[in-house]
Amino acid sequence: MSSHTQDLLADPKCSLTIASKEFKGAADGRVNLMGEVTLLKQDEKEAVKAAYLAKHPGAFWVDFGDFNWFRMDEI
Repeated sequence: MSSHTQDLLADPKCSLTIASKEFKGAADGRVNLMGEVTLLKQDEKEAVKAAYLAKHPGAFWVDFGDFNWFRMDEI
């Protein structure tokens, strides 16, 4: 299991940076969201996996046994 997954399981506080496709440096558009994540329940995973694979069809890592899905609930 990756260290960042272990960290999220121990403490769900995290941040997510979203940048524009044209991002090249500090003057370009981006936003940093800070919040807390929760591990998705089993019945939620298939829909999320399908949406992710639609956007990233080569994402073979989603089938690794230790791959986890999180949702940022509190922003």
